[in-house]
Amino acid sequence: MPATGTPEPDGLTWRETIDLLRALTAKHRIVGMDFVEFAPRPGAEHAAFTVAKLIYRTLGFIFR
Repeated sequence: MPATGTPEPDGLTWRETIDLLRALTAKHRIVGMDFVEFAPRPGAEHAAFTVAKLIYRTLGFIFR
């Protein structure tokens, strides 16, 4: 994602991230979340949408 403080080359894909979060929430009780390193940039609004969608999906996994 381009709007991050420390981009990671060859990091997790969207699908890998969602699958990991789904597996974690299925086996463990999640009591807190911290989404850090997001650094909004003009012209990169899609990054803010991606972070919001990730938080929304994670909450959905937790409270299903």
